[in-house]
Parts: sequence; C-alpha cells; structure tokens
Amino acid sequence: MPFLLMYWKHLLVVALLATAGAWLYRTGGNAERVENVKAQAALTAAAKELRSARDAIQASEAARKQEADKAKAANAIAEQYEKDKRDAEAAGKRTADDLRAGNLRLRAQWQGCEARRVPASTGAASEPDAAADDRAEGAGRIVRAASEADAQIRALQDFVREALR
Repeated sequence: MPFLLMYWKHLLVVALLATAGAWLYRTGGNAERVENVKAQAALTAAAKELRSARDAIQASEAARKQEADKAKAANAIAEQYEKDKRDAEAAGKRTADDLRAGNLRLRAQWQGCEARRVPASTGAASEPDAAADDRAEGAGRIVRAASEADAQIRALQDFVREALR
C-alpha cells in the first residue's frame, strides 16, 4: 500500500489521461457521426428540392399543353363558325335566287303582301317585278340572318363546353 500512496499523483494523472483519451475518442466519433447526419440531412433536403422542382416543371408542362389544346379547340370552333357564316350567306343567296326563278315559293302567310300591293299600270308585261325581287331579297336576308344566328349559338355553346372541360 505504501507503493500506491507514493505514486498516487502519477496514478491520478494516468487515470485522467485515460479518461481524457476515452472522452476525446468518443467525441471525435460523435463529431464524425454528427457530420454524417448533417450530410444526410443536406442530401435529403436537396432530393426534396429536386422532386419539388421536377413536380413544378411537370405541372408547368401540363398547363402549357392544356393551354395549347384549348387554343387549338378554340381555333377549330372559330373556323367552323366562319364556315357556317359563309354557308348562311350562301343559303340566303340561294333562297333569293330560287324565289326569283320560281323553284321556291313563299307560304301563304308571306304572300299576303302581294295581294295588297298596288298594281303597276305603266309597266310592261315583260319587265321584272321589283316588288317580287324585294320579297326574294328580304326572304334571303331572313334565311341568312337565321342561319348566322344558329351558327353563332352553336359556336358559343361549343366555346362554353370547351371551357367547362
């Protein structure tokens, strides 16, 4: 026992050094683990940002494609409307021409204006009747206006249907 008492300071220093060494060893290991955890957290955050950016790009591309599809559909509707307007004008002209040629006759309810007209006393029999031409033109305008209105209604309904899709 006197041996231990004599070197107790040395033994204390050795014990302290051993404890300090163990503590430094463990602290160094913890620092490495802390660095690994920090690196893992940084990688996870970067991966999350990458997924978020990829999702944003995909959403943007989908919106752009949807916008292009809607524009294409709107152009097709407008094109059909313009064609229908040209067809309406042709139908009005065709109706007026058919009335003048006698290929088409007005219903009795529309012929009433003919019965009330004043007979032309000075016109020759071979001259065309201006009132008949006016009636034919009027009927043609009515047919054209009705057809154009139908075309416009169809186009507007198509636009609404497309917008609701």
